[in-house]
Amino acid sequence: MKVAKIFVLSKDDSPYPKVGDIRTIAILPSITKVYELAILARINNHISANGIIHKHQRGFTAGCSTTTNIEHVLTRATELKETQRIMAASKIPRIQRSKSGFFFIDFKKAFDSVPRHALIDKLIGYGFDNLLVRNIANMLTNTQMSINGKMVTTNIGVP
Repeated sequence: MKVAKIFVLSKDDSPYPKVGDIRTIAILPSITKVYELAILARINNHISANGIIHKHQRGFTAGCSTTTNIEHVLTRATELKETQRIMAASKIPRIQRSKSGFFFIDFKKAFDSVPRHALIDKLIGYGFDNLLVRNIANMLTNTQMSINGKMVTTNIGVP
């Protein structure tokens, strides 16, 4: 049985915070963190070796963030605008103009809502090693958390 001790903190120091203003911190045994890092290394190796994640993926990518993504988009937009300016100045026939838009999605608390069976199915579908998939499935099976001494079984979300 895997048990995490949960501490609940208010993000805004309010004595009665709203549900969205609560941060939970899970305390797990140190060996669990070492095990998770080993599994993460295997996952990252498989993803890199098989080109599973697009080269412009920013979220959940080492050294990247939503800020990195916005910087990339702004740089590209500036380059396109400069190209249009040069073309206009050189009397090159005008390319039909079109408008572009961007949208970014931030899945708040994404890790807290991952259906575990779907994660396992995805790992299998992307060709991850059977032993690795079994180890991850085992990590996510029979998990519990202790909140103020009360034990709660968990069946959704990932560490």
